[in-house]
Amino acid sequence: MDFETRSLALYVNYTFL
Repeated sequence: MDFETRSLALYVNYTFL
């Protein structure tokens, strides 16, 4: 669960970057 949350956060970060 924690890994998935971090993965999603990174994905969103890169998308908005």
